[in-house]
Amino acid sequence: MVFFEESANHAELTTFTPNEIMVHVTVRRPGVLVINQIHDCDWRPSEGALVGDSTILAVSLPRVGEYDVRLRYAPSLLFIGLGVSLAMAVGGGALLLLFPAAGPQG
Repeated sequence: MVFFEESANHAELTTFTPNEIMVHVTVRRPGVLVINQIHDCDWRPSEGALVGDSTILAVSLPRVGEYDVRLRYAPSLLFIGLGVSLAMAVGGGALLLLFPAAGPQG
């Protein structure tokens, strides 16, 4: 469920997955789009900015017009974990190149 706090505006949910929400909006006056989803600062809107506290997902939309708003969920801890894993893989590979394992002594 999606709606605007302002009755002059209109919103229609077009896509809802765990990592992406797409809403087609008609904004006649700048307003706040409310999405029935728990607020998390890792949601990234294509338009406007996240607003509100930690209860429900809301996006401030200052631009008037008809357009799509796409929200993607990109957890910051995921990217930190990927970075650490990549650094460990590169470091481990470098150690293997610098200090190759001794083969069988014959």
